Amino acid sequence: PLTRAAVYDDLSLSRRRTLHLAIAELTGGSVALAHRVAASSAADDALAEELMRVGGYEVTDGRLAAGVELLLLAHQVAGARELGERALLGAVDALGLAGDVSRARDLRQAVEACGDTARRSFTLGCLTASAGQLEDAVAQLLGVTRRPDLADDPDLVGTLHSSLAIVCAYAGRGD
Repeated sequence: PLTRAAVYDDLSLSRRRTLHLAIAELTGGSVALAHRVAASSAADDALAEELMRVGGYEVTDGRLAAGVELLLLAHQVAGARELGERALLGAVDALGLAGDVSRARDLRQAVEACGDTARRSFTLGCLTASAGQLEDAVAQLLGVTRRPDLADDPDLVGTLHSSLAIVCAYAGRGD
């Protein structure tokens, strides 16, 4: 590992970029995407979109850890704020599903810095629940149900209602 690091660190940035792009061409899937990210020198919304798409598939197919990493990479390379925020919020939600509550909580400040959307409020409510503050989480999630912009994120509605039911049950509330 030390030899590898010494050789890698000795390469010029342009040579590293060329090598990463060559490896991306020779591989596929997540490995190729990671090398494309390593080769990028500026924000790349097209790459971020692709990372989000593949990361979403990974999460849906139950490969949560792989999906989280791709979503976090998308957040890292996105130039458009909204795109990066969607990737971050998706990653934090997937971390919760994966049971990696500690890592999800570590990203709370980044979530709080996101624009005020229903998805952000939902994610903050889930983080509050994961911290054991169930009554506060119920209040936050109920607040999301009353947000006018919830209609802008139809994929969130079912997730919100099921999460709210679960948190209410844990809080001992039947409403």
